[in-house]
Amino acid sequence: MKKYIFTLFVFLAATLSTTNAQQTITSTENEKKVTHVIGNHYDVVYTDEEGNVLQKGQYFKVGERLKPHGIWKLYDHNTFELVTTAKYDKGDQLWVETIIDGQKIKIDKYQLLVKRLEDRIAALEKQVNESELE
Repeated sequence: MKKYIFTLFVFLAATLSTTNAQQTITSTENEKKVTHVIGNHYDVVYTDEEGNVLQKGQYFKVGERLKPHGIWKLYDHNTFELVTTAKYDKGDQLWVETIIDGQKIKIDKYQLLVKRLEDRIAALEKQVNESELE
């Protein structure tokens, strides 16, 4: 269970680091609102259909791209309690702190890099195994 949650968490973190939209995007599940603060700084808030905050953070504009910056917070979709906090520096994820099975876990950028590399290796091994079967 912990491995599943951690993998989901890493996927979420990777998704945050590749986001680069500048306008408000609305879907049937949630809304993303990006607001220009000052200079290259932007605030972003994701809310559900009832207006409950699901995620919030900041972006920093580098060229034409918005990169995660500062502290990001992710809230539980059912209880709306804070479950994950991450810190970014102009798109570079510095650390992540999350709660798994009631225990607070903090992971630094090097541990995140190792996990991403492990996931890539596993995907490559799967491709090799599938191509050997053909």
